[in-house]
Amino acid sequence: MSSTQDLVENQIRKAQERGEFNNLEGSGKPISLEENPFEPPELR
Repeated sequence: MSSTQDLVENQIRKAQERGEFNNLEGSGKPISLEENPFEPPELR
């Protein structure tokens, strides 16, 4: 792994240990594929 990748992986691991990814909005719910968030609103 590169040093940049190691740094990012370390930051993610520390955030997980602190519980920063717990209880995120939408956690455990299916992802809606009805809308493409990257499509301009006028084309939806």
